Amino acid sequence: MNVLIIGTGPASWATCNALIEKGVRPTVWDVGNKLDENHLAFKENLKEKTTHSLTPSDAFKLYTKANIRNGEFPKKRLYGSDYFHGFNQSYSPLISKESLIAPTFAQGGFAVGWGGAMLPIRNEDMANWPITASDLSPHFKRVLQNLPLALGSDNSTSTEVFPLFKDIDSLEFLPISLRLQRLQQRLDRNQPDDKCQVARLALYSKKENACNLSGLCLTGCPQNSIYSFSDCFEKWHTDGKINLCRDRLVYKIEEDDQGVAVKYITGAEKYEERFGRIFLAAGAISSTRIVLESLNKFEVPVKLLDSQKFIMPMFQLRGGSTPTPTFELPSLFWDLQKNDHWLHIQINEAGRFTKEHLPGLVPNWLRSIIINRMLIGWGGLHSDHSQSFKLSLLRAHRQGRPIFHVEPIKTTKITTKLIRRLTKELANYLSKAGVYTSPLLTQIAPPGGGFHFGGSLTMTTKRQTELETDTLGRLPAWKSVHIVDGSILPSIPATTIALNIMANADRITCEVLKN
Repeated sequence: MNVLIIGTGPASWATCNALIEKGVRPTVWDVGNKLDENHLAFKENLKEKTTHSLTPSDAFKLYTKANIRNGEFPKKRLYGSDYFHGFNQSYSPLISKESLIAPTFAQGGFAVGWGGAMLPIRNEDMANWPITASDLSPHFKRVLQNLPLALGSDNSTSTEVFPLFKDIDSLEFLPISLRLQRLQQRLDRNQPDDKCQVARLALYSKKENACNLSGLCLTGCPQNSIYSFSDCFEKWHTDGKINLCRDRLVYKIEEDDQGVAVKYITGAEKYEERFGRIFLAAGAISSTRIVLESLNKFEVPVKLLDSQKFIMPMFQLRGGSTPTPTFELPSLFWDLQKNDHWLHIQINEAGRFTKEHLPGLVPNWLRSIIINRMLIGWGGLHSDHSQSFKLSLLRAHRQGRPIFHVEPIKTTKITTKLIRRLTKELANYLSKAGVYTSPLLTQIAPPGGGFHFGGSLTMTTKRQTELETDTLGRLPAWKSVHIVDGSILPSIPATTIALNIMANADRITCEVLKN
């Protein structure tokens, strides 16, 4: 089988994994941008350090100086680099109004900067999907067989609502402080209809690259303790299981009776190759662009869905046991059913990252007191309650290529009002557990701020437009091209997105192999 996979993110990983299991050696193309040598050297230098031992030069490189007070939202970086934000990629010109979101051309996709959070979708968040959570269940299990999954030592997790899909004996250990363990127990006891559980992260705790509690989680893990899709693709290529080709920017796909022609750019030159089967996993934005250019759909608006995020600072009267926590990834998942969907809050202890982003007028002695008593809630809304984007491929050109236009669809007042109402409810629940916050402290992320977007090429059983896909990710114009990334999800849950994308990609690939 002559198979091409476009992209190296979570969807591509799941597709590759399913093909390899069946003895298929796929070709994988990606632009494949990586950290430059200077930032790689900086990463190596950080391996023996913690947030307590950073030099002033280290801290300056790692932490941006966004000021929470004036409304700026901290931008995710890795070791000080923003290379995985694809605002300036050659031959893929982009106009992103307000510079909110862009495609990624990094090897590993946006997952190079993820925190490893994984939670399966529930039927309540799949009202307009052509499949159910039960259809994805075997594929959650298949995907998680090949990923690490870390939980707390007591495995305090809501398996009856959010199944584990993984054997308990194979779980990794998630470091969680005593005060967060107690908070989890109080919230779960006080709100029995909601679910507060220990977080589930794709994190190593037992191998050579086990988490060493450096506290550098949010600026890039030097130990590679968070699962890396990019590293897995490199290993598959070295082992001869795939043929990985970098520096290939796919811009057009054409299918006829003889197969599928894929047109791409390497350097400044254009090329074309043919394949029997294509799995398009370039990410929601890039896949949408490829589709629009392939079908000559210029100036045609396409809606991109988003799960709107917000940050909710919380405080306890008593501080933690250490001046600065050494684990800044989520320790708790707090899920509540609101407005027919699940509201998802990830809770972690505030650390050096948060301390560096406090307003500049706060003196250092007061910063330490604040951080020692502070928790961070990273919340998400279902896409039904979030802002969205309008995507379109313009006829105007730059560098000989059509410009892709990204523009937010303004529903700010509605979303803001909903978040304020929800955080007021959450503040009431938290106060009963000895934690205090206020809706006035909540900072709402700009649309796309959590990189949880998709739904531009919606999967449905009743395709009514040329830009809708069937349950195998196929557009009406294509029979042998399957879109398998987040662009085909009919909605974006508030919980997490990567695991759901992977399970759906595995489902599609297994069905294709079966037929």
